[in-house]
Amino acid sequence: MSVIDPAAENSVLLFHVGDHANAFDISDIERVLQAAALVAVPDMPPYLEGLLNLRGEAVPVINLHCRLSIAAPPLEPENFFIILKHSTGKIAVRSAATPVIKEPEGDYSAGLMNYGACPELLKGVIKVDGVPVPVYNPEKLFQPDNLPWESLKTFWNDILAKG
Repeated sequence: MSVIDPAAENSVLLFHVGDHANAFDISDIERVLQAAALVAVPDMPPYLEGLLNLRGEAVPVINLHCRLSIAAPPLEPENFFIILKHSTGKIAVRSAATPVIKEPEGDYSAGLMNYGACPELLKGVIKVDGVPVPVYNPEKLFQPDNLPWESLKTFWNDILAKG
């Protein structure tokens, strides 16, 4: 399990969804860990991949493949979960390859209207190694007002109580 070093404050965490490079601002990340089994949650939106048990805490895993309309491969042991800070506590997303910390070339771009990767989900677009990369906003990826979040917490607490 890898905890992100806050000293890398101007960096981003580069990760992959399918063949596409994506990023999160380093300040939005708590840790990165190897993929583990998820608890499936019935009647949740398709972009909710399941729940991760992170030391007894229910962490919703957002399926970015679904959010970006990319075919989602099955969860593999060599995948990683990126644990993000969120107003509800924590959320996670899956990366197909090992995420890496990178220094962006310049500041976030304001030109999101011309960027095709769901601009409503973005903080901005940066360049990494000369390639434009979307930087996602964790608050926009998961908005619990849009789904029965309380039922999700109840469901998870029931599972934990049963052992």
